[in-house]
Amino acid sequence: MTLGVAAGLGVVVTSAPAIAFAMKIGGSLYLLYLAYQIAGANALERRDVARPLGLLQAAAFQVINPKAWIFALGAITTFRPNDTPILLGGALVAGTMMVVIVASAAVWAAGGDVLNRLLAGERPRRIVSLLLAAVVIATVASVWI
Repeated sequence: MTLGVAAGLGVVVTSAPAIAFAMKIGGSLYLLYLAYQIAGANALERRDVARPLGLLQAAAFQVINPKAWIFALGAITTFRPNDTPILLGGALVAGTMMVVIVASAAVWAAGGDVLNRLLAGERPRRIVSLLLAAVVIATVASVWI
C-alpha cells in the first residue's frame, strides 16, 4: 500500500484536494464510529473469537481500511526523501514502516495482555473503554486542528 502511494496514488490524492478531503472525512467518521464502539458498555467484554483473520485475509482487509490508506499517504508525503527517486524513497519509507510497525505491534500486544489481566472487573473495563474512546476522539480532533 505504501509503495502504491509512492508510485502515484499519493500524487493523485494530493493533486485532487476533493479526494484528500473525502478521505479525511471518511477516515474521521470511521474513527468516530470506532470510538462509539469502544465506549459501548460491552466494548472490552471478554468473548471468544470465532476465527481470527489469517495473514492473507488481514492483508486484504488493509486494502479497504481507511486508516491504513491515510497512514500510508501521510508517511509517504511526510517522510519520503525528496532527493531520492520516488520508488527508492517509497521503498525506504515502506521498509522503515515495517520495522516500526512490527516493533510497536509487539509492544501493543504485550500491553494488551497486561491490560487484559488488570481488567478483570466490570468497573475497570468501563473506565478504560471510556478513556480509550476519548483518546480516539482526541486523535480525530487533532487531524482537523
